[in-house]
Amino acid sequence: KEFIQYPSMKYLNKIINNIYIEGKYYVQEKNDSNHSDKIINTSFPGLSDDNCFMILDNKIVPFSKNFPEGAEGKEHKVELIIGKNILNIPDFIAQNEIKKKPMVHNIHSMKNMFKDCISLYSIKVACISSRISDISHAFSQCPSLLSVDLSNFDTRNIKNMSGLFTSCIRLKSLDLSSFETENVTAINGMFYQCSSLNFLNLTNFGTGNVVDMNSVFSGCKSLAYLDLSSFDTSNVNDIGGMFYDCCSLLSLNLSHFNTKKVTTMEYSFFCCNSLKSLNLSNFDTSKVLNMTNMFAGCSSLTCLDLSGFNTKAVTNMEYMFSGCSSLKDLNIKDATLAKLSKGIFDGCHKLNEEAKSKFKKKGFFG
Repeated sequence: KEFIQYPSMKYLNKIINNIYIEGKYYVQEKNDSNHSDKIINTSFPGLSDDNCFMILDNKIVPFSKNFPEGAEGKEHKVELIIGKNILNIPDFIAQNEIKKKPMVHNIHSMKNMFKDCISLYSIKVACISSRISDISHAFSQCPSLLSVDLSNFDTRNIKNMSGLFTSCIRLKSLDLSSFETENVTAINGMFYQCSSLNFLNLTNFGTGNVVDMNSVFSGCKSLAYLDLSSFDTSNVNDIGGMFYDCCSLLSLNLSHFNTKKVTTMEYSFFCCNSLKSLNLSNFDTSKVLNMTNMFAGCSSLTCLDLSGFNTKAVTNMEYMFSGCSSLKDLNIKDATLAKLSKGIFDGCHKLNEEAKSKFKKKGFFG
């Protein structure tokens, strides 16, 4: 809504290329006749002249309302400075007049704060309010983002991290080992379509209160390794599309996953076509209703032990194993198939006779 109301805001999002979330003081240049006009309307929730400022073409300007006349259509260097500490900020900032201290502690939400900043390539957070509870989609759709340093970000009270890095398609490395996530309830789509991400450190990333993990790693096509040993899934009800199109994953240890509350597993491992084995021995599927396309496109899987699966509550299994062209051994203890099972074994040409025999009575394989 704000983008429509303030078109200059959308323009700013296109040219911001650096974010420093640091600071000790609010710093602002003395009156400059060339930059007396206000620059931007506060479309970023919680940000104002009290807690941040900008550097436009190497000049410090207020974070306020519109661009100077004639700014649009020209190339600018824009840096957005947020916070209390001027350490590590270019020296020329320190030479300007200190006006007043910021009110960073009043920020409660960073939801959508830098969404669609298409030229943003660097983020560094030194300190920010511990009162923040929502950072969902804060850096979503920043396709130029290359460098992220969130090592000092106080995340202890954050509840919502959904879509945080959605479509950061150039981001290759991300270390979130310092995150305190004991209060987080939603991480769905957190790394959605981070297609270049090849290193992700989630050590100490506690998920004991997380309810929604839908599509959290969906589209992470470059991840070959993923350590989820810190994950506690005991309260999760949705893992649909969790590893959707993670086509470079070579192995995945989910033996510790507790899925007793999960109701949705559709597309969970869809097109994980580099996975050769998958240990789901601890999966509790007694409440699962949907397994559509769960393993579809896992063309490298040769065996799959689902002997612990209870599928009596499942209503849809359409295309569940479709495209598992290397699958030879499939162990489903009770062979209970849902009424909706269209195409469940399409393309499973190598499935052995012993496995097939379990399903022939159900009308599959002739």
